[in-house]
Amino acid sequence: MLAALAWAGPVLADSDQAMRTALELTSGRDYAGALAVAPAGVGVDIVEWQRLRAGQGSFAEYEGFLARHPDWPGLPLMYEKAEGALAETADPTTVIGWFSANPAVTGTGAVAHVKALLAADRNAEAETEAMRAWATLTFTPEEEAALDDQETF
Repeated sequence: MLAALAWAGPVLADSDQAMRTALELTSGRDYAGALAVAPAGVGVDIVEWQRLRAGQGSFAEYEGFLARHPDWPGLPLMYEKAEGALAETADPTTVIGWFSANPAVTGTGAVAHVKALLAADRNAEAETEAMRAWATLTFTPEEEAALDDQETF
């Protein structure tokens, strides 16, 4: 037992140093380098968490991370970033599917949801979502104009 503990010390020290290096690399936004040195498991997850929170990911990456880690800290920002990535997809089915389980929390997300609903000829739902978003979310002038452009319910 003592021999196992004595052997574990250097391994843990190496792992700690690798994580420190990974965190230093993420602070410089070198996510590929950080992933290369991060300890497997939670170490890699922490680097991914930081990368995604910085807005560096595809919608599929956000969706996967949020499914695997539904209770991690800072998820409101992660959902905002996921909506930004989702808005770039042209697939209304994916957009509608996401927002049916996760109501939009950003103007960008709400506009994407309304557009997807209209593309699927679900005009009544699009109007309901537009009204919900208008009453509960904050919009940039560009998002407001985009939502106004969609109001052909």
